[in-house]
Amino acid sequence: MRGVFKKKPLQLLRLFYGVEAPLFLLCLLRLFVLRELTEASTLILGTILISIVAFFLEMLHGYSNINTLISWLQMFAHTLMLLTGLYVGVLLLFYAVPVAAICRREVFSFN
Repeated sequence: MRGVFKKKPLQLLRLFYGVEAPLFLLCLLRLFVLRELTEASTLILGTILISIVAFFLEMLHGYSNINTLISWLQMFAHTLMLLTGLYVGVLLLFYAVPVAAICRREVFSFN
């Protein structure tokens, strides 16, 4: 697969950060964090997996201007990517804001 992007270093970066790294993190998450899959966790993991596959297919074939069904499927996949990113961002806010406050308090306390 890297032969397709061999002369395109920016596409290789997109492949790593958009496909390989999220897939690796998804496998680590499933292996170490989620022991039992409930319906909700299966839905979230499935949505992330669909987003990764859609991004990879878009990297290989590009945007579809000719076939309307494929362009609608790409728009649906982009909407899933956006909603998944917003969900993960809001979820991380619950952890990032308190950790930032604790770090700020520790850095600026000179005792």
